[in-house]
Amino acid sequence: MKDLDPDWREGKDPYLQFPDLRIQSFGGSTAYVMKKDFSLKSIYTQGEWQKESRGSWVPFLDYDLSIFRDILNGQKSKETQYSFGGNMGYFYNWVLGSKKRVNIAPNVSLGFGGMFSSSWDIRNDGTKFNKENTQYLIFKFATGLHIGYNTDRFIFGGKFNVNAYAYNEKYNQSVQNNNLYGLLYIGYRFPPPKVIQRNYDKIQKKIPIL
Repeated sequence: MKDLDPDWREGKDPYLQFPDLRIQSFGGSTAYVMKKDFSLKSIYTQGEWQKESRGSWVPFLDYDLSIFRDILNGQKSKETQYSFGGNMGYFYNWVLGSKKRVNIAPNVSLGFGGMFSSSWDIRNDGTKFNKENTQYLIFKFATGLHIGYNTDRFIFGGKFNVNAYAYNEKYNQSVQNNNLYGLLYIGYRFPPPKVIQRNYDKIQKKIPIL
């Protein structure tokens, strides 16, 4: 706020607010695990149960689309942002206990990428004006911690992640976004029907990546 109003005082003066701002984000990532005996699925999807402590470097790509909509002083506006990046991270899965049921998995990664932004204002008849296209180089940092408990049938745990990225909007201005989020999960593994298990085992022998 002090960039906009040098006389602004934290705790006394109000923050600038955007009550009509709406954001939709869609994204994903594609990773390659460099060590065969390390399971990334055991951390992200609980689709596997790793029973020995292991770590691995993991290069990965991330990509997302964000759509911003706002109404300011009666004027509608819209912006779309496409971003992608290449990252290198290190993940470690520390397995505890004689029965290998508890795991603690920290991770950290660095990367950079690009962001392409298109913005415009919208008239009452739906036509666009004040269009602007911009491109930015983005620097990224991420870290997280996963703690889980596994049995043959029962699983539960939690995750905490921090994602931060920064880019220069203008020569004398930079933008930094920090996102913190957590997740608690609990689940039960049902045994698959024998006919599905037999067919899956046959397919997996031919396509090991499954």
